[in-house]
Amino acid sequence: MASKYREKVKVGVDANNKPIYQWACGKTKEELQQNISCIISAAEAKNKEAEIPLWGEYADTWFETFQRPRLKPGNSADKQRARLDKQIIPMFQGKRLNEINTYDVMEELTRRKGYKQSYVRDIMNAMKNIFLSAVEDGFIGKSPMDSRRVANPSRNKAEPRKALSLEDQADIIAHIPDLKKLNDRRFMAFLMYTCMAPNEILGLRWEDFDFENSTVHIQRGLTFSKGKSALGDLKEEGRNRIIPLSEPLIAYLKPFQKEGFVFARTRKGYEGQHYSEQTQDCAWGRIKKQIDVHGMVPYEGRHTFATNMARAEVPMKMAVDMMGHTDERMLIRHYQHTNADDMKRAGNKVFDMMAKVQSA
Repeated sequence: MASKYREKVKVGVDANNKPIYQWACGKTKEELQQNISCIISAAEAKNKEAEIPLWGEYADTWFETFQRPRLKPGNSADKQRARLDKQIIPMFQGKRLNEINTYDVMEELTRRKGYKQSYVRDIMNAMKNIFLSAVEDGFIGKSPMDSRRVANPSRNKAEPRKALSLEDQADIIAHIPDLKKLNDRRFMAFLMYTCMAPNEILGLRWEDFDFENSTVHIQRGLTFSKGKSALGDLKEEGRNRIIPLSEPLIAYLKPFQKEGFVFARTRKGYEGQHYSEQTQDCAWGRIKKQIDVHGMVPYEGRHTFATNMARAEVPMKMAVDMMGHTDERMLIRHYQHTNADDMKRAGNKVFDMMAKVQSA
C-alpha cells in the first residue's frame, strides 16, 4: 500500500539562505507525524553539529582572544603564533572539535616524536588549553587530552647551552679577521665581546651607539616567524639597557654610519632593510665554513659572556642588569656555566689560600 499522506518539512537553509525541504510520508496520519518528528530531530542534530567550529578556526580564535593578550609583544608572541600556524592548526584539518578523539591526538603527537622533548611539551600544553576552552564553551563534553594514555612520545632532549672555554674564545677572536664579509666580522665580534642575544644584535641601528662613551643602547630585537622577519619589543627588563663596548669591537664597527641598520641587507631591491631569516642563516653558514666556531651556535655567545662575568668576579647585581634579567636565579641557572678549567682555577685558589694559612 502506497503512502497516503505526504508533507513537506523544512530542514534548514542553503548557502543563499533559501529553505531546504524534505518530504515526509506515512500510510496514516499518526505515521506521518512520527516521520515528521524524526526528520525534524535529525535536522536539528545536523544543524547543531554544523555549529561546532572546525579545529583550525577555533585554535586561531583561541590564540588571538585568550593567549596573545597575555603575551608581551615581540619574540614570545611571534614564536607561539608560529608554532600554532606550523604545528597545531594543521593537525586536524577539516575536523570539528567534537570529531577529535584520543587516538587522533596521539597519532599527531607520535608524528612529532623526533622533535625536541620540550618542543612537543609546548605543543601539548597549547592543545590542552584549546580543548579546555572548547569544554568551557560547551562544544565538547571532555577534552581528549585528559586521557592518561596521552603522553609525550619524544625522548629527544635538547642539548643544553654551553659556554666556550677561554681557549676556544681566543681562537675564534684570533680568526675573526679571516671572515671575508664586514658584517660577518661584526656579528662574530658582537657575540664574543657583548652579552647581547642574536636578535638584539640584528636589531641594532647606528643611532643606538654612543661612541664617545663606548656604549650601545639596546631597544629592540629582530624576530623570525612564518618565514618573515620583524622588529619587536624586548621584554621590559631587557629593553632600554645600556652596555659597554670594548675597543676591539668598536674597531670592527668602523667605518661608522649616522643611521640605518648595522646589519643591513645589500641585495638589489632590499638595500638597507634589516636581515631576513634566510640572510641570517646564510651568514652563519658562511661563517662556519671560514673559521672554526668550536661547535657553538649564535645564542651561546650570550652564555659565554655571562660565564666570563662570573670568571671575572663581576658583582652579581651588575651582571644581572647587563644581561637584562630581573634576578640572579635566571643568570645562575641558565647562563653561567663551569667547565673543567674553571673547576681547576677555583681549586687552585682554595689551595693557595690553604698554603698561606699553613705557612703562617
